[in-house]
Parts: sequence; structure tokens; C-alpha cells
Amino acid sequence: MSTSALPRTLVLGDHPRTSVRALIAGLVIAGLAVVLRFVSPTILLGPELSLLAAGIGFSLAIAVGRYEGGVLIGILAAALPVFALNAASTALFEPVSLELAIRAVRSSAWYTLGVAVLVVGPLGYALGGSSPSAGGSMRSHLRVDRNQYGPLLIWSSIALGIVVLWTVLPESPISPVAFSPVPVATGLVVAAILGYRARGVPAAAIAGGIGVSVGLRLFTQGFSTLEMGMEASPSLMAVGTLMFIGFIGGIPLGLIGYCIGRMLTN
Repeated sequence: MSTSALPRTLVLGDHPRTSVRALIAGLVIAGLAVVLRFVSPTILLGPELSLLAAGIGFSLAIAVGRYEGGVLIGILAAALPVFALNAASTALFEPVSLELAIRAVRSSAWYTLGVAVLVVGPLGYALGGSSPSAGGSMRSHLRVDRNQYGPLLIWSSIALGIVVLWTVLPESPISPVAFSPVPVATGLVVAAILGYRARGVPAAAIAGGIGVSVGLRLFTQGFSTLEMGMEASPSLMAVGTLMFIGFIGGIPLGLIGYCIGRMLTN
């Protein structure tokens, strides 16, 4: 695939009709969630509909990947039902106001980012577009290509700089909790770039692991600062254990990004 055609492929894919249909389906489901807020708000109580929205978004992302739609539209189609339902179920018995709408959008945005944008959407798209017979032998995917060294080294350096910066600086204009999804999303993007550049699962898995480990470190650092104050700092062993757990947990995210990147080369 030529580099000039990549932005269009990312958004619309090889079959734009698939992307458009999935986007319309996501918007319709989001509209139904908003209607339920006014027609029958009690039905929004409980986690059942939230799980259903995630399942519907997952199915839409699978369909987009299966029928060669755009990866960004696939993730957006997965996110719309989750976002709309969680926004509609915020403070059900309060009167509708601008303040409530802003609060609902803000709270739902973080939930949607963590559930749909970083997990449900990419995973569904990767599963839908994966093919057991595509991409050559398994052994060819288990090596690290030279074309992957540069992006992985750059991402590793940036991630290390982020951790050091937030550890050294006493105060930051941005909360580490609010910033924590950024390295996770970046790890997914870097893994997709590595998969797009060349075959090689290990590099993509490392990129995803780095992203989640840094995000988890920032997330826990923000809460520990709020609860215990700046005087209390965790031991190096505790930080290392936490980041190792995050790294292991981020490997599947890197594999998802790798699958997406390999699909974009076809």
C-alpha cells in the first residue's frame, strides 16, 4: 500500500460502504440510548445495558474489520454506543441541564476511552480482519525486523522520559491520572506502525507493554499523591513491580496493534 493512500485507508478502508454503514449503525444505537433517557430512564439502571452496548460496539468493529472498512471508523463505531449509553445514564433522576450534560460527557469520555477506544474497538477490528492463512508462516512473525528498531527505540525513550518527568517534577499542569491514557493509546499506535512497517510480533508486543506500564505508573502515581501527599513516595521495588505488571498486561494490546498494522499493508 502506498503511503499517500494510508490516511484514506485508515478512515474508510478498502470498502468505504462498510465504514459508512457501521457509522450509521453506531449513530442509530447512540440515538436510541439518548431516547431511553427521556422515555424510560429506569431501564438504564444497572450494568446490563452498558455491557450490551460494549457487545454491540464489539460486533460493529468485527464487522468493519471483516468487510475491510477503516480502522478509525471501526473504533468510532464501537465507541459510539458505549459513550452514548453511559452519558445517558449519568444522574438519571436529575433534571436535564447544561451542567449535567457537560458532566455526563466528561465522565463518559474517560470510560469510553478505556473500554471502547483502547480495547473493544481495536480488538474487534483485529479479530474481524485477521485471517489464519494471511501473512506467511508463523516463524516470519516471530522475528524483529530492522525497520522496527527505530520506532521502538524512539517510543522507549519517550516513555522513559515521561516517567522520569512526572517523577522528578513536584507539580505538573496536567494530572498524571488524566494523562495516563495517552501512553496507552500511543503504545497501541506504535504497535500498529511497527506491524505496518514489517513483520515481527515481539517489537509490537514490547511497544504495547511499554504503553500500558507507563500509563499504569502515571495512574497510580496520581492517586497516591492525592491520598498520601507528595511526601509519600513508593519504593523503587514497588514501582518496578507495578510497571512489570503493566508491561505484561500491555502485551495483548501490542498484539492487537500489530494485527491492525499488518491488515493495513494488504
